[in-house]
Amino acid sequence: MHREPPDTHWRFGLARPEYRHAELVQICRYQLEKKQLRAPVLELHLRCQQFQPQVQRQQTCLSDDQSTPDEDNSLLNRLQSRLGTEQLQRISSNGDPRPEYSWHPLSLEQQSAATPARDPRERPLWLLQTPLPCSPPTQILCGPERIDAGWWDHHPVRRDYYQVLAHEQLLWIFRDDQGQWFIQGYFA
Repeated sequence: MHREPPDTHWRFGLARPEYRHAELVQICRYQLEKKQLRAPVLELHLRCQQFQPQVQRQQTCLSDDQSTPDEDNSLLNRLQSRLGTEQLQRISSNGDPRPEYSWHPLSLEQQSAATPARDPRERPLWLLQTPLPCSPPTQILCGPERIDAGWWDHHPVRRDYYQVLAHEQLLWIFRDDQGQWFIQGYFA
């Protein structure tokens, strides 16, 4: 509320539901840091439009992951508050076997009916936008995985993919029809 009307109103949402007071205060602080007030403020009102029941999740003592769902939600909420809703995206698989066409970005709010993601050990998360030429590998760990697809949309791909260890880095490389080798991505 300002000394003189009209009052300033801002809307913001959370990436994930939050119930902890300290986290809500921190998220509000991030939001307010980005705003410009037109006049001095007398009061600040916070109104919640939608409530959700708190879901209890049990974590096993044998789990490798030491982070809790609350910590994960907190990170997503803080990132969204700092960077903005449009900057926070997730990756969704769409079932296309060609690496460059196999995923698409979605906002956190969008639900996906996409096919389940493949085993992350098979394909790297970091794919190069344009494959880099490389020399033939000396240490092949896994492969070949043949991808012969794209005839239906006039972007055909015919490649043999391999997991390769080169200079202590796990690479995902392929050999094309002409026998040339390219780096497609890097494993973490």
